[in-house]
This record gives sequence, C-alpha cells and structure tokens, in this order.
Amino acid sequence: GEYSLRYWDSEDIAFAELVPWTASNYINSGPNQINYLGVKAQGNRLILYINGHLIHEIQDQTQLEGKFGSFIKAENTPGFQVRIANVAYWELME
Repeated sequence: GEYSLRYWDSEDIAFAELVPWTASNYINSGPNQINYLGVKAQGNRLILYINGHLIHEIQDQTQLEGKFGSFIKAENTPGFQVRIANVAYWELME
C-alpha cells in the first residue's frame, strides 16, 4: 500500500530518494490485485498517478533524461510475487 520514487545515482552507486515511501488509499493492496501506475515527466516536473489518481507532483533538476523501470518492495511478505504485464511510454508533444 505504499509508493516511492527514486533514481539510480551511478556516481554514488545507490538509489537517490525523490519521494519517500508513502501510503496511498489508491493502491489496491492484498492478494490478486491490479494497480495501474503512471509517471508524466515534463521538463523538470514528475507527476505520479496510481489507478488514474494524481498522487504526487515534484520538481527535480537532477535527471532530465534517462531510462525508467520499477522496483517492488516485499520485505515483509514471504512468497510475494508480482507480474508486470504491460509497460508503455509516449513522447508528449508540446
């Protein structure tokens, strides 16, 4: 039931935290749940969505381009499994 946003800092060889772990009622938690995640990157703005709801917006100058991926945290759930069924991105025209 939590989300965070981080980027890989190749100089320090570590994740740099932009948004700490934060609980959200928009996350469908528990077994056999589906969640849709969205990130809109526009200049230095990062806008986060979960299941169609805007949940967080930040401005960050450190990474204006790069790659993206997901990281799943399941340290307290033995046997936890996740399936990422679809990943897509669009280049937005201004």
